[in-house]
Parts: sequence; C-alpha cells; structure tokens
Amino acid sequence: MDAPMILANAQFPARHGFTTRQGGVSTGPFASLNVANELGDDPDHVTENRQRIMAAFGRPDVQPHTVTQVHGAQVAVVSEMNETTEADAVMSDQVGDVLAVRTADCLPLLLVAPDVGVAAAVHAGWRGTVAGVVPTALAVMRERYGVTHGALHAVIGPHARQASYQVGPEVQQAFRQAGYPQSVLVADAQGRYRLSVAAAVRHDLAGAGIPSHQVLEVDGCTIDDADRFYSHRRDGARTGRHWALVEVPPRKA
Repeated sequence: MDAPMILANAQFPARHGFTTRQGGVSTGPFASLNVANELGDDPDHVTENRQRIMAAFGRPDVQPHTVTQVHGAQVAVVSEMNETTEADAVMSDQVGDVLAVRTADCLPLLLVAPDVGVAAAVHAGWRGTVAGVVPTALAVMRERYGVTHGALHAVIGPHARQASYQVGPEVQQAFRQAGYPQSVLVADAQGRYRLSVAAAVRHDLAGAGIPSHQVLEVDGCTIDDADRFYSHRRDGARTGRHWALVEVPPRKA
C-alpha cells in the first residue's frame, strides 16, 4: 500500500502538510487521494483516503476541523462552529486541534503564532482574496488572541501558479479595484493576463507586518502537474480535492 504523499516545509514551526493526489484508493477522475465526498466519489474511498492522510500526518486519532467553503472572507473559530458553518478560514487556540481547508487550484495558506499557540488554515481563491479573507483572518488572530503579526509564520501551498493561470477581464478588474500591485497580473506577448494569487497573498501578509522571511512556500502548480495534483481549471468540476492541514502547537513557555 502506497503511503499518501504529503508536502511540507521543514522551516514552518508547526506540524502541517499539503496533500497531493497520490497514495489513496479513489479511482477514475478522483484517483487517488480525494478528500471530498460531494463530488461523486465513492464515500468509502473518501473515508479510507482521509484515514490514510491522518495516519501519515501523525494524528490517526483525529479528523480535522473543516468548514463549508464559499469563496468569501468569513473566518470560523473551532469552538463556535457546527457541521454547516460556512467560511473560508478556520482557526483555533486549542492545542492539538487539526485544521484543514480543501483546494484544487485555489491557494491554501497556513498560519501559526507559536508564542501564543494559535493556528489557522485559509482557503484563498481569487474571489476570497479580493474579498479580504487573508486580512480578515489576520485581524481575528490579533483581536481575539492578541497575536502580534510580526511573530506570525505563514506557508503557502501548491496552487494554480501565474505561468499557467490565465484570467479574464472580470478578474483583472477585481484585483485592480482592490488595490493590488501590478505584479499580481502580468500580460504575456499576446496580451493575455496571468494571475499570481501568491503575489496578492504576500502583499496582504506584508501589509499586516509579517516579515518576508517568515512567509514560506511549498512548490507545485496544480494546473501543470497532473501526476501530483487535482486541478479544477485543467480537469473541470469532476475532479478531486486536496487538504491543507495544520496542527495547533502548544504555546511557547
């Protein structure tokens, strides 16, 4: 049995990971490590995939806290959630809680404040980014838990990278009106624009005072690498989803 492939950055100061599509039991367009139930995959396969992931993650005793994602800027706190909570970021200060968001081209962002013992998982698609999901999550961390943004660490996971992410006028206009820098949108020789959600997210993190050396990345383009990643843009709606996972660490003494 192949173990799930979970990608991580060794410099990030909390247990975390970004799943790939490799190491599960799903078949067809969901092959093989799909974590989403509502897309037409066999529910037993999804359950097995999730169990394999959590075993590989080192927490076979738990299932992560997740939310119903709606491409907005709502932030959910685990202690106040229920099974139908709609949000695009999930946050907790309870040691050992595992938080997760799902992606298949959208950017997954994990945040941790080791000195306070707070973590968050953020689903940052283009709509959520323009809506302000990252600044909103940072504001909740500051206001609710007293997190100092200079002490925050972030890691960006695999997503649709700029070289392959062509967008139309609606998206171009949305990012320009939101005040993002020119680097977010780059035109190629044919005048087609390509979007870097990572550049937008980095802009938001820098604007909140998070030092650039504390913003890490895990490489990978979901559109380009069909062997390792699902992609809604490449394959359409009938494809799998990944998890981006982070565990709330104990507060530093």
